[in-house]
Amino acid sequence: MTRAVAAGGPPDLARVAADTGYYDHSHLVRDFRQYTGASPTGWLAEECRNIQAGAHGDGEEWKP
Repeated sequence: MTRAVAAGGPPDLARVAADTGYYDHSHLVRDFRQYTGASPTGWLAEECRNIQAGAHGDGEEWKP
């Protein structure tokens, strides 16, 4: 999934759900949102924006 997203493609949530034992992608999305407060695609978009902005460029962990 990360290669597709890094290349600008959408994540294959159905594949991720199947690979991780979920019945379908909607259950994965529901659990992901419950624990993170964001959808998987929303979280990925934010992470990609942070990486492109250089937030992870120095190798240090992000600290709020």
